[in-house]
Amino acid sequence: MVVGNFKRNGAVLGLKVSDRVLADNALRVAGIEKPSVVVHFKDGSFKEYPKSPKEFSDFLSSVFGGDRRLDNFGERVVMGSSGGFVPPVLDVSDSFCRKFGYELVGHGYRLNADCDAFVKKIGCPNVESHTEHVGLIPIHMVHHHCNNYRCPDCYFWGACVREAQHIDQRLLWLAEKFGKSVEVGMISLPKSLYDASEEVKRKWSFLALMARGFEGVNLIGHPFRYKSSYFVDGKFHLADWYYAYHYHFCGFMKESYSRCRDCSDFVQWYSHGNVNSRCNRVCHCDGFEQLTRRLRLKDGFVVRIFDKRESFFNTAAYELSHAGFKIGAKRVHVSTWFGSCKGVKVPYVRRKLVCSELECKREFVTLRYSGKYVIVTNSKSPFYERDSWMPYMEDGKVAWNEVGVTIGE
Repeated sequence: MVVGNFKRNGAVLGLKVSDRVLADNALRVAGIEKPSVVVHFKDGSFKEYPKSPKEFSDFLSSVFGGDRRLDNFGERVVMGSSGGFVPPVLDVSDSFCRKFGYELVGHGYRLNADCDAFVKKIGCPNVESHTEHVGLIPIHMVHHHCNNYRCPDCYFWGACVREAQHIDQRLLWLAEKFGKSVEVGMISLPKSLYDASEEVKRKWSFLALMARGFEGVNLIGHPFRYKSSYFVDGKFHLADWYYAYHYHFCGFMKESYSRCRDCSDFVQWYSHGNVNSRCNRVCHCDGFEQLTRRLRLKDGFVVRIFDKRESFFNTAAYELSHAGFKIGAKRVHVSTWFGSCKGVKVPYVRRKLVCSELECKREFVTLRYSGKYVIVTNSKSPFYERDSWMPYMEDGKVAWNEVGVTIGE
């Protein structure tokens, strides 16, 4: 998001301030003097910094150096310097997808000149409450989005994020209404249904889930799977695609899945090195895991339930980020509600960005920057960051002010 010029091997190298300058500033603000900590950066370089508590040095290495991990909802994500979600890059050609009659989200056309246009900067200037990110404030770049799944510039931050908000709010509202917990998983279709219409695929998938004890779900269609993933320049790529139709779902079961999840004979899929779920019980059991294995021999559907989640926004956003739809469809249809989740009027509330600091949690406000660095607002620039942590003070002066509010030096 912010670029500073540094010399490296005789050439000018643009580095994001969130890599090095922020580390310098944060440690300076913290008033730490004794050297001993080595921090590694995304460009491969490293530097020795003053001694600090282990939590803070870990924070510098992971946040300023970039971080990739599974989030606490069990989804593959890449986290930006402020902890914001970064969508994966889909390494697959349009011609490959169209050969099977499908398109992937974000592989269409741009609707107008305003797509992904920069609007404003927002953040949290309540720096006094930022005890983890000392002397720093979170900054988020706001852009205009057309909310079209086909648009390569807007599909994720527009359509996918908006739908993920709706899915998250509806599931949480229904969970409170039903007094039940939400389960998240995947259902793979038998090859005999690969050539069926979308309506038939969805109908039989929901019937298969009902036979296994579900009463209401949201289905997100995925015509293709990927075999491998890798990181390049901090971006998470999904590669080696092949046609294998399946749905990811979130929904409610008539009986709690805890019976299987808490059973000593069961090994959860996805939580032990991505091995398949298995039930080691020898005797007959009418729990979900043994039931779905018996039904698979009849209907051919493979159903797996993932680890327990506490929130569903990141899960839904990730699944929507590489969903697919039929070519020629007038309306892109990637998410569908069934059963007890369908036709329910939910009081949707627009999701607000709030500070991630535990002692703050204030809603972001519009900010004006008056510091010395160049703010990169073009999302196509290699120096752009949608989310980052920035120094609140520069050279003894306040660098970020709330629009309409003047803060004394």
